[in-house]
Formats: sequence, C-alpha cells, structure tokens
Amino acid sequence: MNNRAKNIIFVVNDANDEAKSAALKCKSIIDAEGSNVNVVFNEDFKNLNSFDTSCAELVVAFGGDGTMLNACHLINNDCPILGINYGHMGFLTNSTNDDIRLIEDAISNKLLCEVRRRLKVKLTFEDGAKEFCCLNDVSVRRHHTGHIIKSRVHINNNKVYSVLGDGVVVSSATGSTAYSLSCGGPILSPESADMVVCPISPHVLSTRPIVIGPNDVVKIEFPNAGLPTDLSVNVDAMCLELNSMLLSAEVSISPNSIKVLRINGDDFYKRASSVFFN
Repeated sequence: MNNRAKNIIFVVNDANDEAKSAALKCKSIIDAEGSNVNVVFNEDFKNLNSFDTSCAELVVAFGGDGTMLNACHLINNDCPILGINYGHMGFLTNSTNDDIRLIEDAISNKLLCEVRRRLKVKLTFEDGAKEFCCLNDVSVRRHHTGHIIKSRVHINNNKVYSVLGDGVVVSSATGSTAYSLSCGGPILSPESADMVVCPISPHVLSTRPIVIGPNDVVKIEFPNAGLPTDLSVNVDAMCLELNSMLLSAEVSISPNSIKVLRINGDDFYKRASSVFFN
C-alpha cells in the first residue's frame, strides 16, 4: 500500500471484552486520522456469511486464531490481513503491546507480508454441490454417534487407501499447525504450497498422513454414512449444517492466496519451537 489505507475492516471477537475495547479504541483513533473503519463481530460469521469487502484495503483481526480465520473469509480481493492476538495460542496473529503502532505500520506497508495458500473445497451432496475457500483446513468426521466411519481417499483419481476411524482432515501449509498436527501430521513451512491428508484416529496401524503437491487433487468418499447427521463437516473450524447426505469432499489448492502481515523478524520456526516444542 503506497498511500494511506482509507477503507479498513476490524474483525473482533466480541466475546472477549479486552479485544472489543481495544478495537473500539483503535477505531476512534484511526477514524480521526482520516480512514474509515468498519467493525464486524465474530457473531456475524455464522454459516460462513459473506460480506462485500471489495473496497477494503486492510483487514485487522482482534482475537485469537479463530477470529483470524473468520476474518480471512471476508477477503475476496488482494487486501492484506493483520492479526492482533487477544486469544490463547494466537499462532497466526501478532503479539504486541502497542496495537495502534502495529496498525499504523500495516497501513504504511512496514510489515512483513507472507503469501499463504488457501484450499478450494467442493462438497458433493445427494441434492447438489457447494464450494468453499479456506485458509486452514477442512475436516469430515463422525458426528455425535458412537460409530466409526469409512473414508476412501483418492488422489488424482487414484484410490490410495480406505480407512475406518473418525474421519479425515485435509490441511494447507498454514493449517498444518492446527487440527492436522494434533492428528499426527507434519508441520509444513508457511511458504509451502503443499497439502497434508491426515486420517483422524484411524483404527489401523498402517495408515499415515500424506503430504501431496500443489497440483494434486484429493477426493474423499464416505460409503457407509447412513444419515446426514452421521457426519460433521468443518471448514476452518466452522461447522456446516448438513441437510443432505454428503457423498464426497474434493480438496485442491485454490488459485486465490491471501496476504498475512507479520512483525518483521518474527521467524516461523522460532514461534513453532516456542508454541509446540517447549
């Protein structure tokens, strides 16, 4: 951004009083300096509601990683996103003692810009199909029933394996430090365009996570799911309401990446070591 951003969106975890207070304080200061700040709360993101952000020049998330992921669903243009940590782990967000200074640095193009690949997700139901774009991951797993489910995993139209367990999660490089990691998947560099296909609690000893390339397409089928309520589908941790039987989930790398702003010198592996290994 060569000129000062005029149109800015704050996405706020309104269940966090500290985040809400900080965001409203920053809004008043940034507005007084000539920009126009619109505030969107987490509650507005139910069922992946979309917002018109075509004029946005900067999106700022006040909260944890969940708020950051919600904010990413707002972005349908080339504007960057800045996360300010008011959550628990905050691996995707920035920790700072001076929110205004950090936002001003983002407006002035003084922060490190990381290009993160997103996932393109196509869910095919008995009565049609829906498509989504997400930053972290998509998971299909058993719902509240106590039954395990069967997942057939195909990569580039080749059947790789069938597995009984709780389901499958497919993550981007960014999402490799989230649900996939807790399922035994590897950590990928955020610069990677690869994906991780990871079984969830497989009831077999021979099934392991697979790292696949940016041009690969993974398709997962669920042959023994009897009712829509047998499965739970989560896109970036947001649970989708299923009104029809899910037949398959197809995942690939989206052509639409996202720009994530970070404090200069905040090394990924240093953060990973601090959060996951110490």
